[in-house]
Amino acid sequence: MKMVEQVPEGRQIIQRYGNGGFHVSGRHFMGPILVLADHTVAVEASSPGELDVAALAEALAPDMAVELLLVGSGLAIRHLSPAAREALQAARIGFDVMNTGAACRTYNLLLAEGRHVAALLFPVD
Repeated sequence: MKMVEQVPEGRQIIQRYGNGGFHVSGRHFMGPILVLADHTVAVEASSPGELDVAALAEALAPDMAVELLLVGSGLAIRHLSPAAREALQAARIGFDVMNTGAACRTYNLLLAEGRHVAALLFPVD
């Protein structure tokens, strides 16, 4: 699915997703990713339930100022691990788990509005 680009320059926009990967600001990524306002990184986990705190380190960093983490868990809703939930709560970062398509669209919309948002995305085929 092709995404519409309407965000401030220098920000990471999710352009496409599917076939096991993502196109973010002109770069292709395979597998799970963490999309932050200014960069995107690969994530080592096969599902949200397997995430450890280290996988969220960049989103948790105070200098990133993330207020909301959108979790795109694939086609079905799969919840975050207890450790990941606790780390986000301790950092006062809100989170919402949804399917990957909804997370991509919501991230782009909130980013365009100037919100401090990040997206943790698991691929769909």
